[in-house]
Amino acid sequence: MSIVSITLQTLLILMFLMASSGKLRGAKTPIEEFEKLRLPQWFRVVTGIVELVSAAALIIGYWYASWVATGALLIVLMGESWHKYAYKIHLKI
Repeated sequence: MSIVSITLQTLLILMFLMASSGKLRGAKTPIEEFEKLRLPQWFRVVTGIVELVSAAALIIGYWYASWVATGALLIVLMGESWHKYAYKIHLKI
């Protein structure tokens, strides 16, 4: 792997670990954000778990390149499900 891809992968791992830890430990900001978006709190926990698993897959990707693709796929699926669920909620307004 090149230095640039390792650096970007490391930054992405750190970002996902920080985001997932806030959601999983019940920090004030994610709770308020999910309430503002009128999303249930179980969705916050599921999002935190998916972020944590994605970070783990990216960490394993340092040694096995196929795991980077798995982590990226989980990130894309999480974003898509977030969009679909949030869009569905806002259509009910």
